[in-house]
Amino acid sequence: MEYIMWFKKMLGVASSDVLVLYAISNLILCALSIWCFINIIIYLYLRLFLSENKYLLSQMEKRKWLKRIINLYINTNMCWIYFEIGLYLFSMGTIIQTSLKIIYYSN
Repeated sequence: MEYIMWFKKMLGVASSDVLVLYAISNLILCALSIWCFINIIIYLYLRLFLSENKYLLSQMEKRKWLKRIINLYINTNMCWIYFEIGLYLFSMGTIIQTSLKIIYYSN
């Protein structure tokens, strides 16, 4: 709850309405799930298609920063990817669960 209040203060929101706190919580969970999804997609793309992509391999030799990023994803442990998948599923499940609770218990 402290993080939500800190984030609310950072956004400059003055209201402490329950709906505002719920929207900020959803915003944080959505940003986390998007970040996890992007990481998973980049990892899978680089792991599966890097050897076939001649253009990316040629650019990797020219640009040092691209080579660092690609090596970071290639050297990533599978446990970290499983953690990202679990975090993604947890955040999306939490968003769906809380939304369904609001829909069905608001009557």
